[in-house]
Amino acid sequence: MKNDSKKKVKNPAFRNEGLYEPSSTPVTRGGVVTKTMMLLFVVIASAMVTGVMLWDNFAEGSKGNMMTMAIVAIVLTLVLALTIIFKPKLAKPLGFIYAVVEGYLLGVISMAAMQIDGGHVVPTALFVTLAIVLATNILYTTGIVKVNEKFMSIIFMMTAGAFFFYLFIFIAGFFGLDKSFLFDGSPLAIGIGLLMLIIASLNLFADYYLIDQFVREKADKEYEWYLAFGVVLTVVWIYIEVLRLVQNLTGND
Repeated sequence: MKNDSKKKVKNPAFRNEGLYEPSSTPVTRGGVVTKTMMLLFVVIASAMVTGVMLWDNFAEGSKGNMMTMAIVAIVLTLVLALTIIFKPKLAKPLGFIYAVVEGYLLGVISMAAMQIDGGHVVPTALFVTLAIVLATNILYTTGIVKVNEKFMSIIFMMTAGAFFFYLFIFIAGFFGLDKSFLFDGSPLAIGIGLLMLIIASLNLFADYYLIDQFVREKADKEYEWYLAFGVVLTVVWIYIEVLRLVQNLTGND
């Protein structure tokens, strides 16, 4: 494959990171996959430990402290994610911290979903998430879905819109906004869920494209942690959207 040395990775996070200097130890797809699996393992392990430790409290209805901790975890994951996005070289140490905190948050969310709507919702969400990851990977690697800079710009705008929507909902919740419209199984809830799931899934194509760009540019191997973090961030988002959609479609009234 011809290496276009003039092609730039259009990401403001790398404006001053020396990305375009070829490294003697460059990024590889295999390295990104390995590091992605490592971070996902930490997320899953953290979620499982959370589930085991807190299940009895959920069953007994003692949710107050856990919900407070969940809010703290949401804020912390947001801060960690933004730090990594704008300081990619911190992706390795902060990525593992993010994975632990995100795992706790997913454990709380998953347990709450199982308590409300039954034990089937989490396995279903996991299966659908895995199916989406595999399907998008096949569509991208076979060239059925072709990603270019215009495609990336559209994904960026859609993702920014989703981010500010959820940020507004999160902040407005402290001022009395009723957020039940996102979880009540109504056509609006299902429609919002589908839209957000589509946006989240499209971000996987952006992740794959970015990985290919870094490989072509022979960026330093340390960026594998940043790329892996990006994939984990997207997969977690997809799981949360799938879980909420499954709840809206099958939840008990």
